[in-house]
Amino acid sequence: MVLSGICLAAGVGIYVALIVVIVSRRRDAETHPTILSLRPWLILALAGWLGSGGLLAGGAVAAGMAEDALVDADLQRLGVDLYIGAVLIPVAFVFARQVLPLYLRVDMMPPQGLPLMAMAYAVTVVAFVTADLMGHAPALAVARLLQAVLILWVFSRLRIHRRRDPRGRIRPERDGAARFGKFAPAIYLSFGFLLLAALGQMVSADCALADIRPLVRAAGIRHAYVAGFGTLLLLGVAPRLIPGFLGVRGPAWPRLVPAWLLGAVAALGVSTGLGLPTAILPEPARLLFGLSGSLAWIAVALLAANLWATFLRRPR
Repeated sequence: MVLSGICLAAGVGIYVALIVVIVSRRRDAETHPTILSLRPWLILALAGWLGSGGLLAGGAVAAGMAEDALVDADLQRLGVDLYIGAVLIPVAFVFARQVLPLYLRVDMMPPQGLPLMAMAYAVTVVAFVTADLMGHAPALAVARLLQAVLILWVFSRLRIHRRRDPRGRIRPERDGAARFGKFAPAIYLSFGFLLLAALGQMVSADCALADIRPLVRAAGIRHAYVAGFGTLLLLGVAPRLIPGFLGVRGPAWPRLVPAWLLGAVAALGVSTGLGLPTAILPEPARLLFGLSGSLAWIAVALLAANLWATFLRRPR
């Protein structure tokens, strides 16, 4: 456990250093001016990655040196929440600004106000961490509420619903589902989970401020962010992004791309199973919750097999 914590800290530190070197290049900023508006989000993500990685690595090292070898639950939860709020969400917004318009042929998010929103979001992250460390429940609820409001604010600036005319001639055999598979619905659905997770977080924070029993539990909200938003976004983007990196025409098996449906069902099952109170949880939701782990594993395994086959078939 001590070695795993050290490796985690070293791996995150090296990766963050690589990204800092890439982002700080002057010629990239001059060639792509829109990167300047995204730098605050990238800085927030890198700082959040160092913070969450440090918490998780420190917890592993401390647990390995203790006699009972148990990780502190509060420290682990804070590290996961920091990763979701300060790494997953900012990186996803950067993807939404730069990558999704290319893949989905939708309007690009306007750069105006992005740095200001990033700074406001960073303040809510700092407030959340501070309130959690101090154990101040009302301040923690306010920080969660403001974080959810800012996520919805940035979400409202996305233009996923606004299709734009493609530049140049689009040929289905080159740009359509026959080449890449039906990956676009997974991306749209992932942002649907982001919307639901933010709304659920608002409801949970309101219940905490009103000192009533929460209608949505925190564990379900975390899984909606990670499994519903993060995993589905990767399942949708990877079949389009990785072949481009490898310099091939598309994934080896485009018909396997819709396996993201299994991941969507798994995300729905685990989010409702852990998010809704047991008393109001319907039987179908309990069944989906029981199958969620297996379905998610199958979806990820099929994606991995597809990407490995794509890698092995790439031109030499």
